[in-house]
Amino acid sequence: MPLKFKCTECGACCRLVGMSTIEHNLPVRDDGSCGYLVDNKCSIYDDRPDYCRVDKMGFNYTGLDRVEYYKESNKACNKLIDYLGLDEKFKIDYEREYTNRDAEED
Repeated sequence: MPLKFKCTECGACCRLVGMSTIEHNLPVRDDGSCGYLVDNKCSIYDDRPDYCRVDKMGFNYTGLDRVEYYKESNKACNKLIDYLGLDEKFKIDYEREYTNRDAEED
């Protein structure tokens, strides 16, 4: 089975999209959250832009293998969860989740 990024759908990245310095062409609400965030879910998930896709946002530019890239991405997610004071249940134990996984491509 191909290695996939583990997302817990906490909505943290969507809530903070307005803080990004990258041009993202997404509707941003006054509170900085993405206009497509509805009931803590992306309402355009299947058609979301590359900016919102972990694999397309930076993997090819980091120099990290896929496992290390996912670990670093989940570490960033956990920091956003802490920053927003979200429930700990959304956090990923990225060391355990990606242990003994090959850096295989999707």
